[in-house]
Amino acid sequence: MVSRYALVLVGFLLMSDFTIVQACTCVEPVLSDRDSAAEQFKRASVVFEGEVLSVQRPEIHVSSVVPSYEHPGVSEITFRVLRSYKGAGSEIVHVYSDFATTSCAVDAAPGERWFVYGFEHEDHKLHVVPCTRSGGLEGHGADVRLARGDPANPEDLVPWGDKTRLLFDHSLGDRGASLSGTVRNSEGVEVADALVSVWQSNEHGERSDVNAMKQKANADGTFSFHYLPPGAYLLGALAPDGKSEVRYVGVYGALSLQERENVSNADVVLHPEPLGTIRVHIHPPDAPLDRIFVVLRDVDLDADTIKGQSNLYPFGDTAVPGRDGDVIFKTVPYAHYNLSVRMTGTGGLEAAGWTQEATQVELAGPCLEVTLHLKKSARN
Repeated sequence: MVSRYALVLVGFLLMSDFTIVQACTCVEPVLSDRDSAAEQFKRASVVFEGEVLSVQRPEIHVSSVVPSYEHPGVSEITFRVLRSYKGAGSEIVHVYSDFATTSCAVDAAPGERWFVYGFEHEDHKLHVVPCTRSGGLEGHGADVRLARGDPANPEDLVPWGDKTRLLFDHSLGDRGASLSGTVRNSEGVEVADALVSVWQSNEHGERSDVNAMKQKANADGTFSFHYLPPGAYLLGALAPDGKSEVRYVGVYGALSLQERENVSNADVVLHPEPLGTIRVHIHPPDAPLDRIFVVLRDVDLDADTIKGQSNLYPFGDTAVPGRDGDVIFKTVPYAHYNLSVRMTGTGGLEAAGWTQEATQVELAGPCLEVTLHLKKSARN
């Protein structure tokens, strides 16, 4: 079973060819179990404890299409509701699991008891989503306590990153360092819900690892990381404005942590960074737009190394053509980007008889329009 994470199929699309994606990878959560459960409870259409009565999986025949994210299959899971907390008005509930023939499948077996967050999709059916908190009832105490209105256990309030660091290295419970502070804007006002990141750094104060330890700031802007291995770090924070014109980024800078050291008052001051829109025209118009998607990636994401990368929070996204045939990326930070066209189906763009030259663009204003030229290969 895959749970407690946010699914990163898009991340795989950004990094590799669409047709070879088979593994399921999820982003490490930044919330405590209590906050994560509260967030999913709010978003879900139904929330209940239930017993699995049956699971109907799609049949896969030798002559059929190889399972992939293009042909993922859907399982139907039938639950008997034991206790409803939100939206489940009948005793029997049918929930559908996408990606049933991939490693992202949500596994269930008759007789198991589950805590379920069901999300209504465009087909008006309830779906259980990979990398969310739905799963076996055992180990979902934080979800049950929240749903029943019970007080949180101390364990429920511990940030996920603190738990995992201690899980993988028990010695950090004794020798680990702590880092705390407050995220503020340039006027000194505390900023709630900012994403705070800590990267390992080298002797020059540059990131030595693209992977960050992340945490969401509290309502009063405060944050605290515990059980950090001794070493050199770089501290930063990112907060959206809620609008399309700007995001806020702050860098505290480099710091060094010794064993059992507690560094407090590491305040991060956020400054505005402008955001813009990139509109991509696909040429020629007779290209198979129903199978095309466009990948936008900050050039830092495609660099061979992270040394000298200027952007702590490089941006990447995918999008499909709209009704007018254009692809639109919104809330894009000003930077240099690589743009590429991809296509669903076995073999992708090349197998369909099309090619595209590498394209790099710079967004330096509110709006940028770009034309990506597809060419038919010689064999066509």
